[in-house]
Amino acid sequence: MISFLNTPLFSGSLLRAKVKEIKVKGVLSLFAALLTVAPVNAAIDVYDFHDPAKEAQFQALIEELRCPKCQNQNVADSDAMIAKDMKERVYEWVQEGRSSDDITAELVDRYGDFVTYRPPLKRSTLLLWGGPPLVLIIALIIIVWRVRRKVVLLERREHQEKSRARDEEVAVLLDEIKQHGER
Repeated sequence: MISFLNTPLFSGSLLRAKVKEIKVKGVLSLFAALLTVAPVNAAIDVYDFHDPAKEAQFQALIEELRCPKCQNQNVADSDAMIAKDMKERVYEWVQEGRSSDDITAELVDRYGDFVTYRPPLKRSTLLLWGGPPLVLIIALIIIVWRVRRKVVLLERREHQEKSRARDEEVAVLLDEIKQHGER
């Protein structure tokens, strides 16, 4: 027999542990390889246009409209069923010759102002338009208040330290006067 097989490295439990480790690593590597080459079943929506102007109108609309389910994703990029439904409706309406404003108005009527990235300024959207500037103003007020408060506290602390130093000087002078008076 080969002599190195008789060494402790290749005997008993150590050998079994190494074989098991190699098998686990092999299985994990195979699994990772299968995941990387697995076919992707992504559905690609194909819309047939005979007029390039209508295709451009369709693309502009689906990129400008927001998916109601995905929140901050446009209809063009969303895979949600509601987005697919919206794309189908927009496609049909564009093919019928409807204007972009009519299509947007129809979708706003159905889903609300949320479906547009630029909702109109009206009573129901005031918080949407006024909220960010209001939050910014409140944040600036808080920052200015905290900075001023810190400055006041530092000035107060400095004043207290100066007062203590003066009080100590006065105490030293009074002690000196007492010592001169006693002589």
